[in-house]
Amino acid sequence: MAQSRERRRIQTSILEEEKEEGTMAMMLNKMMGILMLWAMVMMAIDQLAVDAATSRPDPQTTQYVMQTTVAGKERARCLARNKCYLKVLTCPSQCPKRVAGKRSCFIDCSTKCQTTCKSNYIAFQHLKSSHI
Repeated sequence: MAQSRERRRIQTSILEEEKEEGTMAMMLNKMMGILMLWAMVMMAIDQLAVDAATSRPDPQTTQYVMQTTVAGKERARCLARNKCYLKVLTCPSQCPKRVAGKRSCFIDCSTKCQTTCKSNYIAFQHLKSSHI
């Protein structure tokens, strides 16, 4: 009888150890799954950052939207993502329009954030190449 009790106690302890090992294995599997999910999320975030960095418009480009003229001078709101973002630039009185006469207004929304007068040929080439 003592042997059967001892045998049951050993079997019970073995079953408990197997249960603990099974529970530990399940916990490890869950932890591995969570780590894998975390790694995939981090890789996706990294890829989004790379995509965002490569798809941003070049801040040096001239990007603007024309607005209503004021006192015969043309003006534009800059859309380039730099210090000039959403600022309104107005053409100077020496060249109030983008294409007119000998000199034309050149609206530069790059980091310069200014308007300048240029010869008509240069301004025409700029207007021809920009997406206005």
